Amino acid sequence: MSQPDAPRTPPVRPAVAIALTLAGFFALMIAAFGMVSLLADVEVVPVAGVGQAPGIVGVVVACGVYAGGTAFVLRPGNPAYTGALFVAVAVWFGYSLSAGVAGAVASEDVAVGLSLMARLLTGWQGGVVGIAAATAAWCAIALVRTHAGRPRWPWEGPDEV
Repeated sequence: MSQPDAPRTPPVRPAVAIALTLAGFFALMIAAFGMVSLLADVEVVPVAGVGQAPGIVGVVVACGVYAGGTAFVLRPGNPAYTGALFVAVAVWFGYSLSAGVAGAVASEDVAVGLSLMARLLTGWQGGVVGIAAATAAWCAIALVRTHAGRPRWPWEGPDEV
């Protein structure tokens, strides 16, 4: 256990927090897509005839928007946990918009792309992306805000690393 008079450890650097939580965001999003799709017997890409490209493009863009939004939220200072909501909304819109554009390109029909975008914005897919982004962003903020040290065994001294 740490002693109360032990020096405070520095927080996790924002770049490290973003890298760790980006991997968690990606894993959580893909797992949730798979589980909801399996249990509810619904498609992740709800519009027929567009192939897999909209889903792939949407996830890649969602990861990029997540990293950029989280970097913005973790700017110097003491980041607020409400920033996770900003990241969630930005990722939700980024995912839906990019998948809709990819659907329009893949199907060569703008109406199909707009239909896909609207269904992703209002369907369960957008909720999955938003919840995964909010959860991961909250974790990134917590990593940066905390000053918790590494766990220590009772026999370790404060000078041992």
